Amino acid sequence: GQLTSFSIGMEGLQGPTLVLFWDIVFKKYLVQIALESTADICLIVDSQITTPSENETTKSDYIYASHPNNKSAFNQKVLLEKIEFTSASKEHQGEWIGMMKLSKKGTQLFSQYIEEKKQQFLLNPLDIRDALNDLCQKNVAIEVHYISGGWVDVDHVVDLPKVTSI
Repeated sequence: GQLTSFSIGMEGLQGPTLVLFWDIVFKKYLVQIALESTADICLIVDSQITTPSENETTKSDYIYASHPNNKSAFNQKVLLEKIEFTSASKEHQGEWIGMMKLSKKGTQLFSQYIEEKKQQFLLNPLDIRDALNDLCQKNVAIEVHYISGGWVDVDHVVDLPKVTSI
């Protein structure tokens, strides 16, 4: 599973880490936003969600957070409440773009989580969403930093022309 691959990449890491999904193209300022975060775990989330039409079945990583991206969230710590792989809905606050920054402590928290699941022989079917949701349930603060565009998820060849629009 995805978390098994992630665990191999995490082996030996002890310091701050930037995790990127391989299929995203993004403006460089998004990396700066992630790296400047003081949170132990920080997700970069696009608050511009297009709700699909009835016959569209596009799925992605959508989140529920403590605050939506609006004026009330300005200068507020926004925390992840749940992440799910599903179609977009009006209830979601944003789409995780596949960029996550871990501080030294965040790297340790993920490493401990992975080791715990390995010991329980539960690592293989899990993905990063499972880890994030489990950490949320353990009251680990996972901060959400909202953005508005500036990235493209390239899953198929037909997605490549979108890259020129960012």
